[in-house]
Amino acid sequence: MRYLSVQKIPVIPLSAFVDHLDKKTPLPEHSVVITIDDGYKTAKSIAWPILKRYGFPFTLYVYTHAISRLPTALKWDDLREMQAAGVDIESHSVTHPLLTHPGKAMTRKDYISWVDDELVESKQRLESELGKPVTALAYPFGGYDELIVDRVRHVQQSYDGSDLRPLSRRYRRLDRST
Repeated sequence: MRYLSVQKIPVIPLSAFVDHLDKKTPLPEHSVVITIDDGYKTAKSIAWPILKRYGFPFTLYVYTHAISRLPTALKWDDLREMQAAGVDIESHSVTHPLLTHPGKAMTRKDYISWVDDELVESKQRLESELGKPVTALAYPFGGYDELIVDRVRHVQQSYDGSDLRPLSRRYRRLDRST
């Protein structure tokens, strides 16, 4: 973070990057987006104080099954506190599976239902607990294929008209180039 600050590299919120992709809104040259996955306690106890010190926005992707359940995970109250202070909280599925490879054999119909449940239930729980729309998804393990992308589109079209934007190939290329 010190490097970004010293080099005066602009750190922008994910929403600004999405606006750039969707609406061609200009971005500062060489800007970066900071994301943290999973929802571990260290996101609050270690990363957040550092990011606050530098005034850097960031997005925290959480898988909802872990929140307030696992000893290493944040609590719902932690997420509410962070969100109230400006941290963007988004979806990382319910149980953090590799969506392209379910842990057991399934029919295609059961597989699609399982994927949809991972996407919809996470979105619904986050929106219920945090009181704001969930607009982005980070694929667990970065794993996706055309079927997963299609299911995300299906969820965004059928779930009360809201927009759930996956981290897609465009984002992955950005990650690899920085």
